[in-house]
Amino acid sequence: SSESNKTLENLKPTKENAKEILDKLNKKLDDLEKKREIPPLLPPKKTTKEEEKEKREENKTVTKDIIVPEQQNKNVIHSVKPPVSVTATETPSVEEIKPKTEIKPALKEKSDNSPKAVPTGIIKGEIKYPIRPMAIMIENHKAARPQTGLNEADIVYEIPVEGGITRFMCIYIKIPNIVGPVRSCREYFVDRALEANAVYIHCGGSPKGYDYISSSKIYSIDEIQYGKPFYRDNSRKAPHNLYSKGRKLFDAACTLYPMTMDKTPNFIHRGKNKDISSEKALSVSIKYHGDYSVDIKYDKGVYNRYMNGTLHIDKETTKALEAKTVIVQTANMKVVDKVGRQEISFIGSGDAFILEDGKITKVTWHKESPNSVTVYKYKNGKEYLFPEKGQIWVQVISPTHKITISDKE
Repeated sequence: SSESNKTLENLKPTKENAKEILDKLNKKLDDLEKKREIPPLLPPKKTTKEEEKEKREENKTVTKDIIVPEQQNKNVIHSVKPPVSVTATETPSVEEIKPKTEIKPALKEKSDNSPKAVPTGIIKGEIKYPIRPMAIMIENHKAARPQTGLNEADIVYEIPVEGGITRFMCIYIKIPNIVGPVRSCREYFVDRALEANAVYIHCGGSPKGYDYISSSKIYSIDEIQYGKPFYRDNSRKAPHNLYSKGRKLFDAACTLYPMTMDKTPNFIHRGKNKDISSEKALSVSIKYHGDYSVDIKYDKGVYNRYMNGTLHIDKETTKALEAKTVIVQTANMKVVDKVGRQEISFIGSGDAFILEDGKITKVTWHKESPNSVTVYKYKNGKEYLFPEKGQIWVQVISPTHKITISDKE
């Protein structure tokens, strides 16, 4: 018919010519396909050589040598194992916020004379080098007493936290046996761990605590991330029952950081004092809170501690804790949140007094930066040097804490 002779463009769709239009469209598409004026519906098939090349690329693995940052100038190559897997032991409390998993870069050494890392990786058997100090957070809630391992520390810090209680941080230059109960981080403890160039060991932490661990780049082990070296003592209730053995902590730290040094960091200046005070002081009482006080009493060359009137002992040995020297350091403090968390400044200077050999010496303390060592000076500016041997306790107080000093036992 004359209608069927019309071009495809001029055809108007009707019921009668629908089939004719469809046939014409299909024919035009076939013609265009043959002329390659439109792309094929499927991509061209890859050759066998192209497929084999892609498979080889997919099967390739990239390996990189990791240079321990503290030894980069010597190009010493070491392998670094992944973090120890975590087995959850309890739901973190409100104060223990799960952090982002992150391995910090190596700390910068303080000076050319500072101890340098001697990377050894995991050590089996005897440790022949001085170890990087371990700064371990220890709880002081009444449910955590008596604690374990404080007697083996070189320095013990007692510093207020929220709720009217205090917390301890023990610094060890030799690997302790059992330590605990391990507790959470507060940012101002980190400043004291940094001056010892220590690995900081804790379980959880406050938001500011985690932020400062990250920004300060201190080496750290958090039980929430690295649970393997820790265990729970079922004779106590959580969260007051988290413990670890010192060697397990050291071995775990060796998988993450260089843990041996060419010499022990000098984070407390020791030597012979010729200017020690002659003022007698046989006991000091510190009222930290309405429900918590500490009494320090001199007896036969050492200082014993009493918490709320009870002699402070070690849980494992049942022996009394003994300090050769006690520092009472005054620092500015303020409450910064509804929970009652503290902000404490250890950078700058302030007043302190030192108890040694039954005598009291008034000094000032000075700390220039987070990584610098706190030094104590007489009024004439000369530095106070601590005994070569013996445990040192640092009692941190605010200007408002009540202190009673007596020359009587």
